[in-house]
Amino acid sequence: MTDQEGRDKVIYEALTIKSKDKKAWEVQALLSAYGIDQFEESSRQLIQELNRPDLAWDYVDPDLIDLEEGDYQVTFYLAEDQDKSFLEDLKRDLEDRGLGELLVDQVQEEDWANNWKKYYKPIDLNESLALVPSWEDYEPKEGQEVLYIDPGMAFGSGTHETTYMCMEEVYDLVQEGDRVIDIGCGSGILSLVALKKGAQEALGVDIDPVCITASRNNSRLNGLEDRFKLFEGNLLDVVEGEAQVIVSNIVAEIIVTMIGDLRDHLKLGGYFITSGIILDKKDLVVSELENQGFEVLRERTKGEWVALVAKRTRP
Repeated sequence: MTDQEGRDKVIYEALTIKSKDKKAWEVQALLSAYGIDQFEESSRQLIQELNRPDLAWDYVDPDLIDLEEGDYQVTFYLAEDQDKSFLEDLKRDLEDRGLGELLVDQVQEEDWANNWKKYYKPIDLNESLALVPSWEDYEPKEGQEVLYIDPGMAFGSGTHETTYMCMEEVYDLVQEGDRVIDIGCGSGILSLVALKKGAQEALGVDIDPVCITASRNNSRLNGLEDRFKLFEGNLLDVVEGEAQVIVSNIVAEIIVTMIGDLRDHLKLGGYFITSGIILDKKDLVVSELENQGFEVLRERTKGEWVALVAKRTRP
C-alpha cells in the first residue's frame, strides 16, 4: 500500500503495558533491560503535572483523560520488520512480577504522527536558536538560527524536561571545533544543537534503528549530515576516539553502567552532560561519577527530573 506520493506506508505494532503508578519504575527498568528506551507514559498523575509551568511534554495524548486514578501505562513501537522474538519473554516477565499485561495493536506511521504534531510548536531555546517542527512556518527573531526537527517515531522533540535541560547545557558548554558524542541520540536533537553551536563533529549512537533513521533525516533537514556520524549499537561500544563533550539523556540505571567507559572516550577536562534521572536516583549517579574521577559541577531540576554536568578531572 502506498500514499498519494507513492511512498510506502510504514506499519508499526503499538505495544502497551497496562500497570499501576506504584510499579512505574519497575516497568521502565524491565523495558530498559530489553533495550526499550523510548516510550510514551500515561497516568492520572501525569495529568496533574500539566498545570506546571515547566516544559514537560513531547506531546499530550487525549486518552489520558480515560485513565483511572492509580492506573499507569507505557506504549512503545516496533516497526513491522523489527525483531519481535523477545515479546513472549517480556510478557512472561511482566506476569511473573505482577507488573501488568501487554497489549498489541497496529498503527500506521502517519496515524501516529497526526496524534501529536498538533501539540508540538516552535520553541526558543535562547535568543540565538529556535527549535521548529519541520512542518511549521516560523519567522526567526533577528540574529536567531533555526533548527528544524521531525522526531518521527523517535524520542526527542525538545519539549521534555530532560531533553530541554540537556540542550541548554550543550549550548552553554560546546565550543567551536569540539567533538561531541551523543549516547542514546533519539531524534538527534542534542547533537544537532551542538553542531549549531559550532561543534566540528557529532557522533550519535542508538540501539534503535528507528532513532538512527530519525537522526539522519533531521541532519539532512538542517544541512548538517556531513558533520553528524551515526552508529547503531549499545552505549559506547561502537564509538572510537575521544570527545570534548559527551551527552546522554537516558535512565539513571543505564547511565551508571556506562560511567566507567567514559574515561576511554572523554578527554581529560572534558564534560559529561546527562539527564533522564529522577530525583531519588540522583545520588546513585553522582556517587558513581565521583568514584570514576569526575567532579559534578552543577545539577539542575525540572519537575521530578535532574540533569547533571560533570567534568573529568582525573586520568
